[in-house]
Amino acid sequence: MKRIWLITVLAVLAGAAACQKDPFPGPEPVDPVVEPEDPAEPEEPEKPVPPELRIDYKAVDSTRYERTDFAEWAYSLTVGTTTERAFNMFLQPKCKDNNEKLNLRIKEESGQESPAWGYWDYILKYESTDASGAPVTLSERVIFPTGFGFEHRAKGLLLANHPTIFSNAECPTEKRDYLFGLASLDYVAVFPDLQGFGVSRERVHPYLCAELTARQSLDGLLAVLHFLGDREIALQEERELMNIGYSQGGASALAFHKYLENNCEDDVKAVLPLKASYCGGGPYDLALTMQEYAGQEDLSYPCVLPLILIGMKEGFPDLFAGLEPEAFFPESVLKASVLAWTRDKEHTADQITSRIRAAAGTHKMEGMLSPALQDPESRESKVLAAALAANDLTVGWKPVRPVYFCHVEKDEIVPYANLQKVMDGLSGGDIHLLDNFVPLMPTHVGGAASMYLRLLDGFPE
Repeated sequence: MKRIWLITVLAVLAGAAACQKDPFPGPEPVDPVVEPEDPAEPEEPEKPVPPELRIDYKAVDSTRYERTDFAEWAYSLTVGTTTERAFNMFLQPKCKDNNEKLNLRIKEESGQESPAWGYWDYILKYESTDASGAPVTLSERVIFPTGFGFEHRAKGLLLANHPTIFSNAECPTEKRDYLFGLASLDYVAVFPDLQGFGVSRERVHPYLCAELTARQSLDGLLAVLHFLGDREIALQEERELMNIGYSQGGASALAFHKYLENNCEDDVKAVLPLKASYCGGGPYDLALTMQEYAGQEDLSYPCVLPLILIGMKEGFPDLFAGLEPEAFFPESVLKASVLAWTRDKEHTADQITSRIRAAAGTHKMEGMLSPALQDPESRESKVLAAALAANDLTVGWKPVRPVYFCHVEKDEIVPYANLQKVMDGLSGGDIHLLDNFVPLMPTHVGGAASMYLRLLDGFPE
């Protein structure tokens, strides 16, 4: 019944969209920004992160939303694609319900019958390093509930890893995402743009380079702790870190979980106490994903091929030394400027998909890649195999903290085999299937909205 209702909603919204304007148009405030009032200074001011772990940052924009406006901004029914607005019809009421629950909690802790509170939405720039260890400035969005004129302490941090994007206009500091409303669960929600988007759009995006993405996201979280400390915005004493993502974000979330547990010292784990990760529809094993693509008569998402090759070159410069992404594509694809379109961050997945299919003259992956990749002994084949293996998140470790997975069985973009592989490969670790995950539509995008709809109901205990 949900799917039938959703299809009806899609049709209605398609006809109504053109004449409506968004009443909550996004990060540019109409009124001058008013910083939140400083809370009463505690006897012993909280130090959220020790000096040696502080990451430099700069707040470059901010907007304040009243609590009654937040859900309608986060899940707009008038802005976005027809499909996005249809899914938002499910997500917006959940966000409003969470606001009411949070309002009751804030009334109790503040002792006020009608407390004034809402959400701050900040854009931060922060410092990190690239794959070669060189400095790089990155950007992220930070959204959190706050009392206006009194202190409210959120439960902790929530790292929200974005899905695959191609255009810079799709990154978190530029566009709303299904993840934004998760701040209504009473977290400081952090949305990294990742290298190659936002303030770093002129840089190459190291797509699905697991450890590099995890390390840069870690720096983003430490920068947020530094930001909160400077503004004396305290978290609950028993704070926690939630880690969430779908599609590329699902792989990024699992990569972060692995990196934090296996690569970080105890002082980092102490300030970022990971409670659980939620990973949906992710390409956890890239080699397996490519094998599944090779077997498809009609590759549904060929736009990802240049993104993978360009990203791997950026993430593994020594491995790819002397070998450019162009070496992995036939002349017909290169002449069609497919790689240039991918690099310029101005084109969408659909535009690049149409371009590569037309240039290759086929819908099969084999015709979209260089003949050199047909030879397992070629340098191109060996380098690509090594890069994909280096990003396999399904082997070599076992999660200590809980990881919850979900995946649409008929996923047309990220093969379902990834879920089977990760459940087998991480068996013996603290892994689970996400309960009550019911896809609104049996598609990759439908799975994303369904996962966030499930999590807006609250995290599994």
